[in-house]
Amino acid sequence: MSSILSENYSFNKAKKHAIYLYKICWSLYRFLYSRLFNKPLVHIIGDSHIFSFTQSKSFVIHPIGPATQRITLKRIKALQTQIKNCLP
Repeated sequence: MSSILSENYSFNKAKKHAIYLYKICWSLYRFLYSRLFNKPLVHIIGDSHIFSFTQSKSFVIHPIGPATQRITLKRIKALQTQIKNCLP
């Protein structure tokens, strides 16, 4: 039983490394594509709706979770309130 678990663990670890390597290669490809063909890279920050942009060479996605979004929105609203209070 322990050999099955260790094989499964090593397979999962190899799979994670393969995914990481794929992400690095894809990012490098997008960067080189944008530089060679003089096309801008657009960074998109969001939740699950951003994954429709994953196959495009022009978009770099940065997924964030709902807790991070909530904290960011709180900070933005607080900053907007401070700006409103400072303006005459």
